[in-house]
Amino acid sequence: MRLRPRSACGRGQPWAAGVVVLLGVSIAATWLVEGFVLGIVAYLHALLVAVLAIVVALVIAAYVKNGSNKSDWRAHGGDRGTDLADR
Repeated sequence: MRLRPRSACGRGQPWAAGVVVLLGVSIAATWLVEGFVLGIVAYLHALLVAVLAIVVALVIAAYVKNGSNKSDWRAHGGDRGTDLADR
C-alpha cells in the first residue's frame, strides 16, 4: 500500500476542507452584514463579494480535499496525454 505524503500546506488533512469552507462563509457573512445591516458598502457589491467568497471557498475546499498531485494521478492508472485511439 502506497501512502500519499502530506505537504506542509495541509492538503490531505481531513479537517482542512471544512476550515476553508468555514472561512468562506465567515467572509460572506461579514460582507452581508456590512452591506445589508450596517449599510457601509453597497448592497449589490456586498452580495457579489459574498457569492464570490462562497464559490472560491468551495473550489479551494475541493482542491484541498482531493488534491491534484500528478504522481498520485498517474499512480492510479491515469495516462495523461494519450488519446483513446492510442490505447
